[in-house]
Amino acid sequence: MGLTKDQILADLRALGVTEGMVLMAHSSLSALGRVDGGAEAVIEALAEAVGPTGTLCMPAMSGDQPFRVESSPSNVGKVTERFRSWPGVKRSIHPTHSVCCLGPK
Repeated sequence: MGLTKDQILADLRALGVTEGMVLMAHSSLSALGRVDGGAEAVIEALAEAVGPTGTLCMPAMSGDQPFRVESSPSNVGKVTERFRSWPGVKRSIHPTHSVCCLGPK
């Protein structure tokens, strides 16, 4: 059995992540060990930690040229690549250092 979404959420709360805040998350799925639900569970825990009034952001840097905001993949990990296509996520237009965000800000 691996790390669960609820365990990740509890750890985020212990670190001081609260609803309504803006959170920039850098991630390494492999550093967490086995996660039940994989990248999706990590994203769900992060999004739940900031809640519907908070904003979750992640880097989504791409080496693709030409850069396409809708389809160029993130080259900084499985979590950021999955987050890039998450429902409601918006991506900035910077061609090499884009950021994806979910939330009102």
